[in-house]
Amino acid sequence: MLKPAPYAMPIEKAMFYAGWAFTAIVLLFLIAPILAVMPLSFNAEPYFSYPMPGLSLQWYRDFFGNERWWGAAVSAVPLALSEQALVLRVREGGATQRASARGYRGATGSQLAAERQSRARRATQPRGACQ
Repeated sequence: MLKPAPYAMPIEKAMFYAGWAFTAIVLLFLIAPILAVMPLSFNAEPYFSYPMPGLSLQWYRDFFGNERWWGAAVSAVPLALSEQALVLRVREGGATQRASARGYRGATGSQLAAERQSRARRATQPRGACQ
């Protein structure tokens, strides 16, 4: 686990640990329902009930064996991939527009990242150092 900086003031240390605690609580809140429902997919009954009377793979058999479910899943993959490609293009366009507003004409996202790394490298070199 990360630790706060050794020179951090007590309030900064408290905020650091409070941030980690808040993050853990949010993740638990998001993952707990999944952990509660996941075992129910192995239930032998046709409805959800705790305690489970038996274990079965009937829902998985139904999903992979039923042409209707399988067709829906297969047709969703190209849609998801095209949506991701569209999102990436929109984000790239936004990054390029933001860069051109800052004076980087014709720069792409990867070129901006390379420029940022180059600047960071120059900033960490001592003055008068050989390149």
